Formats: sequence, C-alpha cells, structure tokens
Amino acid sequence: MPKKGRGLGQRQGTKRGQGFGRGACGASGERLGAGGFCTCVKCGERVPHSAGVPCIEERCPKCGVAMVREDSPHHQEIQSRRAEKEKTD
Repeated sequence: MPKKGRGLGQRQGTKRGQGFGRGACGASGERLGAGGFCTCVKCGERVPHSAGVPCIEERCPKCGVAMVREDSPHHQEIQSRRAEKEKTD
C-alpha cells in the first residue's frame, strides 16, 4: 500500500481553470454561426463574415480599422456607448 505524503499535493483542488468562466462570446457562450456581417467600429461599413476568420482579424476596406462581429457582445457594447454619448451631446 503506497504511503501518502504530508504535502498539499494530495489534495484534489478546486474547479478553477477548468472552463467554467465566461468565454469570448458572452455569458451564454453562444456562437454566432457562419453567416452574418463584420462591422467597422469607426465608419460603420459592413462586409459579409468569412467562416473561420474572426472579424477582429478583418480590416475595414474603407478606413483600415479592425472590425467586430455584428450583434456580438462587443458590437452591442459599442452601440450602447454611442447611444449614451448622443444623449449627452
């Protein structure tokens, strides 16, 4: 019968680091699918989303700024900030 050591290495540990947190797609982790559009955060240009290529890696054809996926949590955050800014102006 193997002997157990006195160190902390015998403990099972907690569930940290095992994928229980929020992902890049928001709280529910839903995927947006192959369709849809990538939207420029600066000028609003929309281009069809290319499957397998994150929109953040795409550049706007008009102004060269990184794009975000339309209706993603990032896109919704940008829209809400713009709406708040328009209220104060």
